[in-house]
Amino acid sequence: MTVTHTVTNPERRAILARSMARSLLLAAPTLALVRSEAEAEEATKPFPPDDALREARRQGQGRFRWFGLTIYDAELLSTQPLRDDQWSQQTFGLRLTYARTLRGAEIAKSSLQEMEKLGIVPTAQREVWLQRMTALFPDVNQGDAITGVNLPNLGIRFWRTDRPLGTVDDPAFARAFFSIWLDPRTTAPELRKSLFGA
Repeated sequence: MTVTHTVTNPERRAILARSMARSLLLAAPTLALVRSEAEAEEATKPFPPDDALREARRQGQGRFRWFGLTIYDAELLSTQPLRDDQWSQQTFGLRLTYARTLRGAEIAKSSLQEMEKLGIVPTAQREVWLQRMTALFPDVNQGDAITGVNLPNLGIRFWRTDRPLGTVDDPAFARAFFSIWLDPRTTAPELRKSLFGA
């Protein structure tokens, strides 16, 4: 006599759940390895050859997404921990490593818009700052990095990976630019928290 067994819907769901669980367990080491390799690569990426960053360390880092799309990874590079309330008077670098292709003009325009949201762009300087950023910022591809180095009471120096882009000798511009990420009113508060290492 042959005995047959009919798999009920609850049993079928249980079998499927166990199968998915086994698959996730098998995949977990691979996912962890990929993540570890990415973190290791990020940790060993050299800083721009700027004298101001010679003794710098990575204070914090985070990822900026826009409607779920990764735009860039940000890193705060400092020779000593930045103080939340006095960062503009300290020497540091902020490196953005882009995850997609963007035009330099788009980066400049977006940067100005973020400054304006904070209400820190003098009317007389709006076009001057936009033109300066448009002239400085290059088009970027995935993996390209732009670093801004804060020079207290002097201005800001920009690098593309390990090549100098130029300097803006304007402390007000430097403060406004870095405020995009470091001001308490930033539109990306979680990223700010990660950069300060909180």
